Amino acid sequence: MVAEKAVRSTNFATHILLMDMSRAFDTVNRKILLQDLHSILDPGELHMIKILMQDVRLIVDVEGKRGEPFTTNVGTPQGDCLRPTLFTLYFAKALCSIKSVQNQQTALNDHNYS
Repeated sequence: MVAEKAVRSTNFATHILLMDMSRAFDTVNRKILLQDLHSILDPGELHMIKILMQDVRLIVDVEGKRGEPFTTNVGTPQGDCLRPTLFTLYFAKALCSIKSVQNQQTALNDHNYS
């Protein structure tokens, strides 16, 4: 509906942001995520999530051939039902930060033009 309105209307601006969300789950900075969670979880809940995310060891398996184990410190826990929730919280915080910067820039621009 939004795309159709943008095509049919002369006074309607549309901005589209496309993201590969499948890869985004693997780019979460766990340290920042834990800092963000610190303000909304009680200590016991935070401790359980730390256990899920600290010292995670992975092994790549391709057609039955396994590689060497390696430790990872980025991304949300693969195969865990909390993965989408943790990513959503991380992403929402990032969007809020972007909006805050945009608001500061707008206020600065308004101040410079007055």
